Amino acid sequence: MMKRVIPLILIGGAAASRLGLSNVGVEETGDLIEFFPEEFPSREELLERARKLEEMPEQGPDLSLTQLVGDSQSERREAVSCSDSEAKVSVTLKTAGKGWQTSYVIKDSSNKSVLSMPGSNSQFGNNNSYTEELCLEPGQYTLRLKDSNGDGMCSNGSCGSIKVEVGGSTVLNIASKQAFSVVDKVFTVVLFSGRNSFSGSSSSSQTFTGDSGFESKSCYDTSVYLKIDKYGKETSFDITKKGTSKSIFSKTKPLGAYEDETFDAGCLQPGDYTITFTDIDGICCKNGEGEFKLIIDGVELFSGGSFVGSISHDFKIGYDWGEGMASRDWEYLLAHNKRREDYHTRCTKNYCGKKYRPLKWSQGLAADAKVYANQLLDSCDDTGIHHEDGIEQGENLAKNKGHGTWGDLYPADNIVKRFVDNEATWAWHKNAHLTQALWYATKYLGCAESVKTMSNGATCRMQVCRYAKAGNCEMSKYDSENWPNHEIPMMMDDTACGPVCPPEGCYI
Repeated sequence: MMKRVIPLILIGGAAASRLGLSNVGVEETGDLIEFFPEEFPSREELLERARKLEEMPEQGPDLSLTQLVGDSQSERREAVSCSDSEAKVSVTLKTAGKGWQTSYVIKDSSNKSVLSMPGSNSQFGNNNSYTEELCLEPGQYTLRLKDSNGDGMCSNGSCGSIKVEVGGSTVLNIASKQAFSVVDKVFTVVLFSGRNSFSGSSSSSQTFTGDSGFESKSCYDTSVYLKIDKYGKETSFDITKKGTSKSIFSKTKPLGAYEDETFDAGCLQPGDYTITFTDIDGICCKNGEGEFKLIIDGVELFSGGSFVGSISHDFKIGYDWGEGMASRDWEYLLAHNKRREDYHTRCTKNYCGKKYRPLKWSQGLAADAKVYANQLLDSCDDTGIHHEDGIEQGENLAKNKGHGTWGDLYPADNIVKRFVDNEATWAWHKNAHLTQALWYATKYLGCAESVKTMSNGATCRMQVCRYAKAGNCEMSKYDSENWPNHEIPMMMDDTACGPVCPPEGCYI
């Protein structure tokens, strides 16, 4: 499975037990992941760096030319006092050995530096702690942590760390043992005197409904388009009732090299089916650009061609995917689709004239999302939300916790707003929630939530959305970090991401 790199966004508040406040909490979106360079140094390069470091004096460059920053315990600056329109932000850096290699900068949303440490002609010492306090207006900021030698913050078995606090609540905590040259982390500053992102409580009193567009029919015209590679005799396909081996329809004639044909499978009755394609090395892309398509009532259900041996897909005919959807389900679906309609029909540098492709609700994806949402409750005390390992499905995560309105059930539109609207001006891979929610090849969505009361009386809520196909694959292939190149793979008709179908199978 392709690793989806997701940024961490925090909107922080101090714990009520510490500050005695009744309306404080935290909101998070995404995964706590370091942004390391695309290319890691080779083992030989790291060994050479280590050899050179052994030859350097422990304190780093000649101290006659630089000045060590003072120890925070003895030379810490006087505490700052912030205005009513600002929040107090504290940055604490702990160094291990070779602290002189470390520096950091905090930049605002316009890329202007608001703090740069250790400052000109200065450096951090070894095995020390340094704290800087400053006042920042509400908004999004980026902490850029640098290591001049590219080997991270660890030395001789111990590692450094850096922590950012807003109003006494930790919003970033980087303590990685991995090598890096540059790490970028985004955090959000808010005031604690009120709610800045959400107002009111749950939208559960409202009713959100939609229309799946389902029309009941006695049968559905089914056809299979097949374009083969150089070796046509190897390729076959077979349609069976799901769970059986009895063939309903199969390839009816051989095809020559690079030929294509649309096979009419007839009018199939409502039910669950499986189609299996067989070829020694697939039909794409070693020996030609072959492909297959399953078409139901003139609508392409799915396509493919790259596989080894065989590949099977389950599909449903005459399936009303909207049946049984709760009001909350519709709320999530409509929140996604109104944004997809907006983005898909735009005319931009990289795409124009695309047809809006709405998502359909998947009970299977929602069920998987519910299982993981419940598991995430065990991490309510953690900073960051970590994606489930080993899944092919796309995934967006969010969390809110705290006392008072911080623990409310937010409208799903506000949660999806954090996935999409809040990242609309960000480049890849900070906008990975947006690209997944808008990914054009994605056709199915399922979301779920979980809630628990924590030991301190605060409420913790987890929100999980799952997608098929998944998004965000092969992004580096298109230089997606160069804005707005992320739109190129995001708006392709089809991509190599999986899975093709949700757990219950594909449907129109």
